[in-house]
Amino acid sequence: MATNHGVLHSFDPETGNENFAVMPKELMNNLYDLYQDGSTLSHIYGLDGDMVLRDEGSNKYLYVGMRRGGNNYYAFDVSSKTSPRLMFKIDGGSSGSSGFEKLGQTWSRPTLTKIRIGSTVRDVLIFGGGYDEDQDNKATRGADDEGNAVFIVDADTGELIWTASNDDANLTLPDMEYSIPARVSVIDREGDGFADHMYVVDMGGQMFRLDIHNG
Repeated sequence: MATNHGVLHSFDPETGNENFAVMPKELMNNLYDLYQDGSTLSHIYGLDGDMVLRDEGSNKYLYVGMRRGGNNYYAFDVSSKTSPRLMFKIDGGSSGSSGFEKLGQTWSRPTLTKIRIGSTVRDVLIFGGGYDEDQDNKATRGADDEGNAVFIVDADTGELIWTASNDDANLTLPDMEYSIPARVSVIDREGDGFADHMYVVDMGGQMFRLDIHNG
């Protein structure tokens, strides 16, 4: 489980004993305010997002978003239940990792799937650009500065494989101007184990279908 204190916990389901607790260093600045135990009217968010487990037999990988807590995704190797290892981190926002400037608050639950690039099979994560918190104060829909994108990344390394947004000169998507906090639905139409279509909904009430041409 993940908490608003910013800690990712693992517990033994039989004994209830804690296996490990991990806090991303980006959230450590919250510790003093949490220690002060102030009013919940100024709620502090930590690791607030969905978690996705990828089970490869003896290897197990956990992907965690921050939701209200921030603009990052974290990938942990939890194959050893008492010795987790950070595999990679994706930093979103204007000062984040290259290619992820459009990544807003990481609300979108990553979808695990496979695609084929040339003859290479890649395990990937597909997720929406997240939430633009400016939406909190909008009475009617309005274009967002961040979150209005879709990302495909390598599930082992976090490498950005492909992205789409209204800023992408290679794609004609001028209407993709609203943030995308929802999970991207991925369809394997041909039943061959590879993703063929992505269905995306946004905060403007729009739906997009994006096609993947494997190979």
